[in-house]
Amino acid sequence: MSDEWFASWFDAPYYPLLYQHRDYNEAAGFLEKIVQQLSLKHGSEILDLACGRGRHSLALHHLGYSVTGLDYSKKSIEEASNYSTEGLSFIFGDMRIPLVERSFDLILNLFTSFGYFESKDDNLLVLRSVRQMLKPGGTFILDYLNPAPLLKKLVTEETRVVQDVRFKITRRIEENRIIKLIDIQDDENTFTFQEKVDLLTPEDFIALFQAADLKPFRVWGDYSGNPFSEESPRQIYFCTL
Repeated sequence: MSDEWFASWFDAPYYPLLYQHRDYNEAAGFLEKIVQQLSLKHGSEILDLACGRGRHSLALHHLGYSVTGLDYSKKSIEEASNYSTEGLSFIFGDMRIPLVERSFDLILNLFTSFGYFESKDDNLLVLRSVRQMLKPGGTFILDYLNPAPLLKKLVTEETRVVQDVRFKITRRIEENRIIKLIDIQDDENTFTFQEKVDLLTPEDFIALFQAADLKPFRVWGDYSGNPFSEESPRQIYFCTL
């Protein structure tokens, strides 16, 4: 598994640099909407699956929940662990493999942290792992890009300069995946990384949920909680057992 693209890219110092513009205030507002929608009791146990550097886990903990963050990036977990306190912990792990003897009231997989794998079967492994860790009556929320509007306005090439580091980004569609090639120029040093994400449609997700024995009961189309439509920027599924 260590040769998969995310094993190196998520640990690279350039990953947080490239994505430092992400709106974490919007993310915190989204998390508040989720727990209000679910009427989630304080102290409930939450798993932040693919937690990255832990900002969203921290926001959930501030809302009064017991949160475990899990991520495949050792660097991310090292950084996230700086937030660790009673009721907030971080674990290095693979989301295809369930945590032993752990169960959660809410499991979150946010901001397109899915569909990364070389084998399509691994997407189902993740969902079966989620099902095994979800408490009866619990909720799983998966937030994913919506391919239809993305493909209509796909930017095939762009250049960004962040703190004197030059990122040249090219995108292409291949075998129903969006592949992003990231060429980095940092002084005299050059690096190349890539991202690969499956273009999963609502029909794909319905089939995956059915195969994993998860039952979707609500779908939002954006972080404001609006209902999903074909032109929505996101697919945000609420599922239960």
